[in-house]
Amino acid sequence: MEIVEQVKALLQERFPGADAILEPDPYSKRVIGHLVWHGFEDLEQIDRQDLVISWLRQQLGAEARRVSIILTYSPNEYRAMSLA
Repeated sequence: MEIVEQVKALLQERFPGADAILEPDPYSKRVIGHLVWHGFEDLEQIDRQDLVISWLRQQLGAEARRVSIILTYSPNEYRAMSLA
């Protein structure tokens, strides 16, 4: 399984109902993208990142190095960003 699909499956397992929009960075080939999940609504950005990074490190081990950045949004934040 390609790393992008593997990371997407892991994120959807940990964050049920999440929309994970991921792709390989064209330069580094590491995974980049964003994750939209209702459970992020009342969490600070640092706490969201900790959840995502901790989960991927736990599941992928050293392969987690292949993930560059995954931005996290609640659905309301994502809608607001889309309208701007």
